[in-house]
Amino acid sequence: METQSSSPERQQLLSVTPLTWLSKELTVDTSLAHLNHEFGVTIDLIASGRLRTEPLHDLTIGLDGITEALAELAGGRDYIKVLVDPRK
Repeated sequence: METQSSSPERQQLLSVTPLTWLSKELTVDTSLAHLNHEFGVTIDLIASGRLRTEPLHDLTIGLDGITEALAELAGGRDYIKVLVDPRK
């Protein structure tokens, strides 16, 4: 995952893979709920290009692609997110 720090004084590109999370024992803070004003901030970050969303999604597959995707993951493929769209 690549993103830029949202802090103005720390404008640097960050690149973090799941392997990095594990080997460096990084802490990633998340939330299940957001305050209303945070949606505007997030939209602004995406619109300005400071928060790139492309690295958050690797692949969209149909139901017939699940077996192959699971085999790739078992074989060491490093997907961030695979979406299953039953319409495909």
